Amino acid sequence: MRMSTALYRTNQLDEAFDYLNAIDTKDENLLKAVEQQRAVFEGKEVQDPID
Repeated sequence: MRMSTALYRTNQLDEAFDYLNAIDTKDENLLKAVEQQRAVFEGKEVQDPID
């Protein structure tokens, strides 16, 4: 997720989403974090944003 954040901050949104989409896990906490990160990238409000 750090790479997706770095790409997002350097305005490389397509690549940032590619990294998020590549995450394959059954860990509920990680899945929630990925969804929150995706929402931030899409400009949506989230209750517990990730830094």
